Amino acid sequence: LGVPPSLAMGRSIFVTVGTTLFDALVEAASNSDFLQFMSKHHNGSYTDIIIQYGKGRFQPFMKVAGGDDACSSAEQIKKMRCHAYRFKPSLAIDMESADLILSHAGAGSIMEGLALCSKGGLRSDGKRKKLVVVINSRLMHNHQHELADALEERGYLFVVPDPQLLLEETTLTKIEEFVPLPYPGGGGKDLSDLLDEQMGF
Repeated sequence: LGVPPSLAMGRSIFVTVGTTLFDALVEAASNSDFLQFMSKHHNGSYTDIIIQYGKGRFQPFMKVAGGDDACSSAEQIKKMRCHAYRFKPSLAIDMESADLILSHAGAGSIMEGLALCSKGGLRSDGKRKKLVVVINSRLMHNHQHELADALEERGYLFVVPDPQLLLEETTLTKIEEFVPLPYPGGGGKDLSDLLDEQMGF
């Protein structure tokens, strides 16, 4: 699927789980409460959302007789245009087109998102594109959040500790108020040094 033409209009959200199984994020991001909150003026007046849901068992925005890229009438009433797919050869175009990126905590997705947010990463309203990393709190011994936390401390991204918090309007207001700093890194060494620092090497 290509980028929906609607992304040329209004403000958009892109949600990605990469190759992981993260149904909790997909379910939260496609929840009608989340969509309603994000369509409100003080939460950004978003008009479009694309969810890349990977290996997930939960398939968002599916009509009874529909397929991917389908949106239920409930979401249409809320004026949020909804699209979803499992995988693409590259997510770069969808990430570049989005005003707000919600990502799992995989290092590759985080660094790609930061690079896009920092290099010409201006949103449709002229503000800087934002990366929000959502932690999979159900994973045991999940060290990926340490990288996300370190980058949040430096002001480059915003961390949501649990996907259920996306259903709380206070969290969404904080996301909208967050102003990211441009990420100065760009190479594997930056990531390696940061990981070593977090692991105490």
